[in-house]
Amino acid sequence: MISFVEEERVSTRDRILEEALTLFSENGYDGTGVEQIAERVGIKAPSLYKHFKGKEDILNALIDNAEARYEESFGSEQRLGRPPESREEFVHMTMERVLFTMRDPMIRKIRKFLVQEQFRSDRLAAITTRHQLEGVQRMYTKIIGGMMAKGAVRQ
Repeated sequence: MISFVEEERVSTRDRILEEALTLFSENGYDGTGVEQIAERVGIKAPSLYKHFKGKEDILNALIDNAEARYEESFGSEQRLGRPPESREEFVHMTMERVLFTMRDPMIRKIRKFLVQEQFRSDRLAAITTRHQLEGVQRMYTKIIGGMMAKGAVRQ
């Protein structure tokens, strides 16, 4: 199993999140029980409740973690970085972002999970749309606008 947790010693809370994400991406949210998650972690279900209120609390933590990781490594309209100086730099930056979404184990699982669940949950559909469509469009609109302002591309 590929761990998205980078620390040498992984906390029980982080192991719960990792196993829950794996199970959610394989079986869906409704197809995964707290008992299954606890079993995969190697704890009893009641012990899981020391770390989370329930399955929805686990889901919320996963979404928060994924959004923070995405913001840090992919960017957002609030976190653009400097505009590329050239079209070549723009293509390189874009490919780095695409490769991040394809290679990062946590992001791959969360994207798989969200794509499956977007048709069952309005909340997850909104998150999927924000990350895979609207947020990316707004971010790239600002990036390209910055490039136009610098004269790197024409309007």
